[in-house]
Amino acid sequence: MKIQTLSVLCALSLVACEEEAPDPVVTETPEPVVEPEPEPEPMPTQAKADMAPTEGNQVRGTVELMAQDEGVKVTVQFSGLEPGSEHGFHIHETGDCSAADGSSAGGHWNPGGHDHALPEGDGPRHAGDMGNVTADDEGNVELELAFSTFSLDEEPNAIGKAFILHADPDDGSQPTGNAGARIACGVIERVEAEAGAHGAMGHGGNNGNGTGGATEASAAGDGTEAMGAGADSVMKALPYRPIVEPGPGRPGPIEEDEE
Repeated sequence: MKIQTLSVLCALSLVACEEEAPDPVVTETPEPVVEPEPEPEPMPTQAKADMAPTEGNQVRGTVELMAQDEGVKVTVQFSGLEPGSEHGFHIHETGDCSAADGSSAGGHWNPGGHDHALPEGDGPRHAGDMGNVTADDEGNVELELAFSTFSLDEEPNAIGKAFILHADPDDGSQPTGNAGARIACGVIERVEAEAGAHGAMGHGGNNGNGTGGATEASAAGDGTEAMGAGADSVMKALPYRPIVEPGPGRPGPIEEDEE
């Protein structure tokens, strides 16, 4: 009887011990926090014109454009000019440089229907009025400019138009500045910047080369804006697609005695 009683007590003791045993502590490893990938910064729209000489001329160069928050940065490079010579520089309405004299580029690009003017003025002007550039002692031009009279992303859009470099200075007179013959022409084409080229457009030029070159003043008279130098950009040209401007304000046919 005592043995049975002891057995029952031991069994009860074991059950009590099992019931009172604390649960084991389980330490959970927290999940690692994965930060979301930042959205890539959009590449600015870029464009380029390879300037080729018209018949009987030797000037060559490039004009590169990059959209910015306010306006367009324009990097200009020319070679083969007379040392110290000054030349009118405009955007013309048609992206066609096939004619030997550059006449296929049409007249000045003037979608707003304004009078011609130099950028130094404080009133409205043709969207493509870029003033003058001046060659240095070696016949080269190397400038970085800024313009707010046109865009690369919205109207008035310069892509599909043509740059024209003239033989003489633009004197600001009507209707197109009396800048003489067209000595170089280049179609403005959109380009695709490869990775790493963001903000790198330009060739390190500055306004010390080509003294007296074109300056920019917006249609509202915002004045001249100097642009900083940059590293070379790597770009690929995309096919040109003509842009049809709205009807009102389109310039008339080219005037032979002016261009």
